[in-house]
Amino acid sequence: MTYGIIFDMDGVLLDSGPPHLKSWEMLAEENGLPIKESFFWDTFGRTNEDILPLLFGRDLTKEEIRRYSDRKEELFRGIVRGRVKSFPGLLPLIAHLVRKGWEVGVGSSGPRLNVELVLSELGLWEIVTAYTCSEDVTLGKPDPEVFLKTARKMGISPSECVVVEDSVHGIEAAHRAGMKCIAITTTNSRDKIDHADLVISTYKELTPGKILELLGG
Repeated sequence: MTYGIIFDMDGVLLDSGPPHLKSWEMLAEENGLPIKESFFWDTFGRTNEDILPLLFGRDLTKEEIRRYSDRKEELFRGIVRGRVKSFPGLLPLIAHLVRKGWEVGVGSSGPRLNVELVLSELGLWEIVTAYTCSEDVTLGKPDPEVFLKTARKMGISPSECVVVEDSVHGIEAAHRAGMKCIAITTTNSRDKIDHADLVISTYKELTPGKILELLGG
């Protein structure tokens, strides 16, 4: 039997919280809007389409959402390009899983250009079987669409997939997809994400055997 592991990107493949916060602050400043750091963390993991109307405090047209979203992500890529680093233990874990026959996917709320930049800089292009990004879905997390589409692309049943997440919305999306979820405490404290099936502080705590146990293997 082939199993799948689906990683969220932001806060899971890389520590993208600070550059995302900076890019939102830059966008807000460009448009004369106030923004609190708590607003950023409360909405972390959701799509720009969900976040932007909250930031602007009004309904936005599709064109406005597209324009502001593109600008925000352009700012983000400018901050991280050439500086992408994975969390300690992550890449060895992925390599180990691949050797054991696992399929690896990425399910992110971020746009395609962000996902492709990160996969390229982390050297994961030839390892990741499939990825799903914001352009591929109509509903953001906590809706399970992003993980269900990734599993379908990988050709693996949701019940045979494990998701790695860092956000409350992401954990809910994984469970609603019928998948087990491992949460890592990179952006949230353990008490906020303890509804995951397993909570870890570092990837060095994980082995393929521990992940397989979540699936009853």
